[in-house]
Amino acid sequence: MGRPENQFPPSAGRSGIVRDGEIIVSVTPASEDGTQASAWSRFWASVAPIPANVAPLTGITAFLYGLLPGIGGSAVTVLSVFSASWCLLYLIVNRGVPRPALSRQHRLLMAGFASFALITLVSGLVRRNPWGGFLRAVNDFQFLYSLIPLAVLARIGPVDVRRPLGRGAAIGAMLSVLVGLLQFTVFDDPMFRPSGGTGNSALFGQACFVQAFFSMLCFPRETARWRGICLTGCVCGLVAIVLSGSRASALAASVCLMVLVGYFLAAGERAILRRGLAFVLAGLIGLTVSYPLWKNSEPAARFGNLVQRLNVSRRSEKAVESIDTRFIQIRAATLAVWRRPWLGYGMQHRMEAARKLEPPENASVFQYTHIHFLYLDYATGNGVIGLAALFVVLGLPTLVAFPRRSPGSTERIYGGLILSCGFATLGLAGACIGMDIGNTMFACFTTFLAMPGDAAALAAARPVDTPELAAPQVEIRRAA
Repeated sequence: MGRPENQFPPSAGRSGIVRDGEIIVSVTPASEDGTQASAWSRFWASVAPIPANVAPLTGITAFLYGLLPGIGGSAVTVLSVFSASWCLLYLIVNRGVPRPALSRQHRLLMAGFASFALITLVSGLVRRNPWGGFLRAVNDFQFLYSLIPLAVLARIGPVDVRRPLGRGAAIGAMLSVLVGLLQFTVFDDPMFRPSGGTGNSALFGQACFVQAFFSMLCFPRETARWRGICLTGCVCGLVAIVLSGSRASALAASVCLMVLVGYFLAAGERAILRRGLAFVLAGLIGLTVSYPLWKNSEPAARFGNLVQRLNVSRRSEKAVESIDTRFIQIRAATLAVWRRPWLGYGMQHRMEAARKLEPPENASVFQYTHIHFLYLDYATGNGVIGLAALFVVLGLPTLVAFPRRSPGSTERIYGGLILSCGFATLGLAGACIGMDIGNTMFACFTTFLAMPGDAAALAAARPVDTPELAAPQVEIRRAA
């Protein structure tokens, strides 16, 4: 039998059978260094090949991240844990695949997130009741989970995850306002505040805030139909913030509206700004004209209560209202930090440490799980070191976006500013970081902003050549 025309690599495995005068030779993929790929690697390659089937799966996952926060609540955290577990298994099975060098932005993101989570863990473990400290640190482990998908996507090259993320956020915002309106209508309590699927009205406001502004993430490069959907999602998200009655979310939305205007100007979308201004004016005129028709209705009265709640100057007849609660917590936490500034008391003991510095009649103010001022919450628990790590984490979305100059950098910068400015503002009146939903949105959305996926890079991207994961080659030749 003569030498076949097409030679296979000598390191590749071969097996052959004779059928009807033909020899069918199957060549098993080999890794780049010439070693034989394991059977488990070949099986995994058939289950999750790169990049043909992973890119659509990645898009679906990003879409769900945008869709779930307002209506699913902690379901988005479950999604992140499942995604991280799948990606970790993938990295273990395919550990022989050559790893590309990580960019400076990726290394910065990994160092910042990992340091933040480890500081919380160590601070809790070295204090009394280390098990309680570990359980509290589990919430911040989300910053570690979010780094695992980044390592996988760095291997498969540019994948557009921001467009499905924005589309999912738009649809999620529309569903969130529907759920909020349904809850607002069904429950008769005049002080009821819709909570969507989160179980907490403040968390619902935070989720709707993120969905509203991330709806516009890829607006300049969307189709005409999706532009309309994204605009509708943004408006619905803002309405849902009002329904939630969250002052912090309303303040963050006011700040980020200026970021959105700057994004439109940078992207050359001045026509959208003019139309948006005309739409707002038309809506205000319509509400003013129709006011006599609905001013005495019960829904109008309840909605008025929600709007009044957003007014921070409004005082209640109660001795201790939410604003008073925050002032007392801030005063006590400031004294606690002054007494132990560097390492803090541990996140599991921060409320107890602050409570001891207040009179017994104010003990009810410290019945919550956290101090309603993010910066003092972490300063009391982790000290000045933990507070510095928190500031670094809040700045990371913008830091990983700004240095990268490319056709898609504008949307990355917009998303980074929304996360940095928005969560920094949310932290003035609550614990947006340290809660499972807030941690998931912040960490995972920041990871999506750091992933390669610019429009120009996607157009020029070619499939990654990974011989270990390539499909088996088959050669058919006539038997001698």
